[in-house]
Amino acid sequence: MEIAYYYDPAEKECPVDAFLEEKVRKCSDLSEERKARIAFDLQKKFEEVLKRQGHPFSGIAEPVKKYSFFKINQKKDENKLIRVFYCCHGDLMVLLYAFEKPRKYDGKKKEKRAESKHYQKAQECYLKFKSDPDRYIIK
Repeated sequence: MEIAYYYDPAEKECPVDAFLEEKVRKCSDLSEERKARIAFDLQKKFEEVLKRQGHPFSGIAEPVKKYSFFKINQKKDENKLIRVFYCCHGDLMVLLYAFEKPRKYDGKKKEKRAESKHYQKAQECYLKFKSDPDRYIIK
């Protein structure tokens, strides 16, 4: 198995790579050390999933209820998590979509609704990929 990034031809980008570029690599609120740590931790999690042929397992990857893809969480800082959605296709682990979320919600429905929009966007990426499984890039 290997890691692939879903590519959206309409946007001319890979959503996960674009997210990581904007919210991690170019984030001025994070130290260079923290950026490197996030990248390292995510890569290690991806490798663990690859070792298990894409199957989710407790502590690293989990299935997403009501969807046909999985999620990986990564701590960004004390208040935020990065969530990466992926699916498996043949010998590929396809990174579909990523977003940033609060580590804890304060019971605010507005924040939860915003998160559900990200799930819908991930579902769109998943369905587009499934309809055209050549929409990926290996980096």
